Amino acid sequence: MSRRQPRSRLDQRRYRHSLSRSLVTAVYRRTLRDSRNAVVVVGGVLALMLIAAAGAYGRSYTTPASRVSFANLLTSMPAALRGVTGDPHPANLTTLGGMVSFKDATWVCGIAALWSIVALSASIAGEARRGRLELVIATPVSRRRVAVEKVAAHVTGMAIIAAICAATAWLFGIAFGSLPGDAVTVGNAIGFGLWVMLMALASGSVAFALAPLVGRAGAAGIATAVTVGGALAYGYETAAPWLRGLGQVTWFGWTGHDQPLAGQPDWMTLIPVVAITTVLLGTGVELTARRDVGATISIPWLRWPRVLLGLGGPLRRAAGDRLPIALAWGLGLGVYGFVIGDAASAVAASIKKEAPTSTLSVYHTLFPGVDIGTTAGLLQIAFVAIGLVLAGVAAVTLVSGWAADEANGRLDVLLGTRLSRERWLITSALGTMAAVVAMTVVTALGIALGALAAGSDGLTPLLGSAALGLYAIAVVGVGVAVGGWIGARAAAPVCGAAVGATFLLSLLAPGLHLPGWVGQLALTSHLGQPMVGQWDGVGVIACLGLAGGGVALGTWGMRRRDVGR
Repeated sequence: MSRRQPRSRLDQRRYRHSLSRSLVTAVYRRTLRDSRNAVVVVGGVLALMLIAAAGAYGRSYTTPASRVSFANLLTSMPAALRGVTGDPHPANLTTLGGMVSFKDATWVCGIAALWSIVALSASIAGEARRGRLELVIATPVSRRRVAVEKVAAHVTGMAIIAAICAATAWLFGIAFGSLPGDAVTVGNAIGFGLWVMLMALASGSVAFALAPLVGRAGAAGIATAVTVGGALAYGYETAAPWLRGLGQVTWFGWTGHDQPLAGQPDWMTLIPVVAITTVLLGTGVELTARRDVGATISIPWLRWPRVLLGLGGPLRRAAGDRLPIALAWGLGLGVYGFVIGDAASAVAASIKKEAPTSTLSVYHTLFPGVDIGTTAGLLQIAFVAIGLVLAGVAAVTLVSGWAADEANGRLDVLLGTRLSRERWLITSALGTMAAVVAMTVVTALGIALGALAAGSDGLTPLLGSAALGLYAIAVVGVGVAVGGWIGARAAAPVCGAAVGATFLLSLLAPGLHLPGWVGQLALTSHLGQPMVGQWDGVGVIACLGLAGGGVALGTWGMRRRDVGR
């Protein structure tokens, strides 16, 4: 039975007020409920990363002498090389928390920030695009309150993730600590969780403030660029002095000396992070309240003449549709590679002048055949790992665009012509892979230019950049197979899960001392050392096989199922 509305004006006002409060509470509850699985997954992944890092360090360095040797090794590195390897300003490296803080805390913060960006960019803009926001604001609740409640729900989720990180930091000090000073106090554990939370919210708030203006995808892209660019500028400012100013205007530079895991918290540096986050979140709330629902500013992406790329068939149309976003990813990866390549000359000079023989011997053991004092060697150590992850994420976005043809109903119209299902899948998949090739070419040019700017050989790194394209094409092949066999809506999620699993396997297997075959399950472990010209033929064949086999399997599956199912 529906609730009977009161007749008097006072009762009606009270009724509308109670209804508004119940609706607002429902928005908060529903947003938190919808994100509960993501909160658990992100919190679990971050906890595993911390446990793996602490376990690796705790089992490898069990004596005071080994800890001192480890600390001396890192402090003897040139400042430029420390910035490439981890935190440019490490502290208390003889403690378990200090070792984890040196390198792995940045990865934990980065993954939390990416999740915050994805969640906050879609919190309002995604609902408006799907048409759900109009239903909510048609009730007595205001748009401002809806935005506030959604932000509150996300902050609650981030607080849960921060609590998981804090509890894990406290526990790994007990579980893996073997020397005095290894225990992480409750206060420092809470400080670490708070740092992760605020850094992630600062990145996500950029996306939330921009989403009402440029939409979900544009906001997420800009916020990711700001986050990754800020982290790189801070990490590489010692290697490239021209980055020093950029690194200090972001929250990574502000909190550079806040290292609670290492026993050196600096709570005051978190105040500007809270301030900028509050301002950006407030800006997003006000823009949501004042702008029309779904009204965004179009970002002028690069467009090609129709004579070159247009309606000349599914191959050319797929390549043309995917090309702008592929070039954007290629430009971002190219700039990243250019910065590292350009900094290589300074790093090489510092290594030859300052680094002791022990430091070089460690790198020669970890990376046999790689000369850290060369541009190619530095690119192999500092670029390839994160470059492969970003290339995989780029491939997921391209697969999502490819699958949108069927998910949005466009394929039904196309199949109404003489175009067959098999031809559409094969040609559109090849068009998507052509976009990957374009992304790889742009990336390779940026890396080569950086190497040439440093006065080094640019040809070997240029050819080595093909590893990113091979991996991305393999991911696209997986997406095409899933999209053709199961359905378009499953393509991008499965690809994202595959990229995430590959990253976790390569990261956690050494730290948790898992059997060697577990780490070998990651496709990226079979590509060799391409930046120095050392290729693994097994990985190359596997990438090409996944690409070709994925198209073949997707074509076969497309024949056997209904479109849109």
